[in-house]
Amino acid sequence: MNTVRHDGFTVIETMLFLAVSGALVIAILAGSGIAISQQRYRDAAIGIESLLQSQYADTSNVVNSRGDNLECGSDGNDGGKILIAPGSGTRGASECVVLGRYVRFMANGTGTNVTTANVIGLRFDEAPVTNDIDALKQYRMTRSSIDEEITPVAWGAQVIPQDVIVLVLRSPFSGSLRTFIPTGVMPDPDSREIQANAVDALNAEQTLCLDTNGFSTGQATGITIRAAAGGASAIEMEAESGPC
Repeated sequence: MNTVRHDGFTVIETMLFLAVSGALVIAILAGSGIAISQQRYRDAAIGIESLLQSQYADTSNVVNSRGDNLECGSDGNDGGKILIAPGSGTRGASECVVLGRYVRFMANGTGTNVTTANVIGLRFDEAPVTNDIDALKQYRMTRSSIDEEITPVAWGAQVIPQDVIVLVLRSPFSGSLRTFIPTGVMPDPDSREIQANAVDALNAEQTLCLDTNGFSTGQATGITIRAAAGGASAIEMEAESGPC
C-alpha cells in the first residue's frame, strides 16, 4: 500500500507563525517609533545650539538688509525712539549702526517660537567712556523689523524657561562681542525698543532646557550660554546629568 505525503504547514503551525511574526513587527515598529522620537528631540536641541552659535558669526560679519529707499534715525523726540522709514537713506551714511543680534525664545502654545533680528543703535551721548557697558548705554537700541525672522523650534519642542531674551552685541568701545541675558519682567513682544538696562546683565548664565513632553526620551537636554560669553564656543549642550 502506497503512502501519500502532503508537504506544508498545518493550520495551527500557520497561526503560530502569523502570531509570532505579528508580534515581531509590532516590536520593531514600536522600537522604530521611539528611535524616531528620540532623534527628533536631539535634532531640536542641536538646532537651538546651532542657532545661538550662529549669532556670533552674524554679529562679527554684519549683513545690513536695509534698502537705500529707507532712512534710519531718531523720531525727533527726547524719548529717543529709532525710526526706519521711507527716505533717502544710503547704507553706511545714516545715523544708525548695527550693534548685534537679538534672539527671543517664547512659548507659542504648542511649542516655542524663536525671534531673531538685528539690533539697531543710535548714539545720543558723546561723552568719553572707559568700558563696554557704558559705551553701549550711549546708544538707543531697537530690534530691526527689516530682517526679523520668527521660526518654531523643530518638531514642536518646548523651551524652558518659556520666555528668554539673548542679546549678542559688539562693543563700540573695545570691539569685543558681549552676551547679555536680561532677567525679570520681559518686555512686550510688540515693543521693539531695547531698554538700556538690558546691558547690565553681562555676566548672566542661562540654560535653555528642552521639555521631554511628547518625546520618548528620559533626561531633558539643556543648552547653556556661559557667563560672559564672547563667542560660539561658550554655547554648550549639557550632558544627561546637567541642570535640566
